[in-house]
Amino acid sequence: MKFGESPERALRREVREETGLSIEVIKPVGVWWFFRETDGDQVVCLTFLCWAKGEVRLDASGKEGERIAGSKWVTPAEFLSKKYPVSHPSLKKLIRDFD
Repeated sequence: MKFGESPERALRREVREETGLSIEVIKPVGVWWFFRETDGDQVVCLTFLCWAKGEVRLDASGKEGERIAGSKWVTPAEFLSKKYPVSHPSLKKLIRDFD
């Protein structure tokens, strides 16, 4: 997030920059977190329910070395399966407990 930027505005900006999608933020889902193994820093992630508008553009990010290799929409059940590894189990718990 940029200084003074709301979480919702930062989310809309980042999603547009990284995927080319426009999103409508519906509501907050919750918070998940983890400690990075590389430096021990704690990362806190805000999660929102959103509607996506448009098509994912894998070339949307112009940053060197940050090319997106692929994308796929999945159902909550698919995401919660062992097939999808995540940075920390707290993300899957957040999605599992969301209603």
